[in-house]
Amino acid sequence: MSRRKKHMLKNTRGFTLVELMIVVAVIGILAAIAIPNFLNLKDKAIWGTARANLEVVRTSLAAYSADSEQNRYPLGTLNFATFRSAVPKANLPASEPLAKLRTSTFNYTSADGSTFTVSASVDNRAYDLMVASPNGITPSTYEDYVR
Repeated sequence: MSRRKKHMLKNTRGFTLVELMIVVAVIGILAAIAIPNFLNLKDKAIWGTARANLEVVRTSLAAYSADSEQNRYPLGTLNFATFRSAVPKANLPASEPLAKLRTSTFNYTSADGSTFTVSASVDNRAYDLMVASPNGITPSTYEDYVR
């Protein structure tokens, strides 16, 4: 190696340990701020998808009632799979996870066919409970949950 190259290598300085630790700390602080916001936005998106799917359930039940001779909803208690079979016009995803609902929490109930209740837990971090009826879905907005 020539003298000039050796001299250049001796004069080249890297980052000190303190400088690297400061950079890592700043990245950690930024991540601590960004990650919870991202997770909340993801939960809100999952909640909105689940609510939209429950709205599809309500709409398909209204169509089912209008098409039936006695204007009645399906009788009994149904889970997600049996509901999809009983109400074929319900354009729902193939499974609860695809509908953003927690597995085995979908429960349709109609005792006399004049009204119904559908309850399901959203597949977000809090497993928020939603209830649908002919009158609407509760809660109506994501912000209605006290967090």
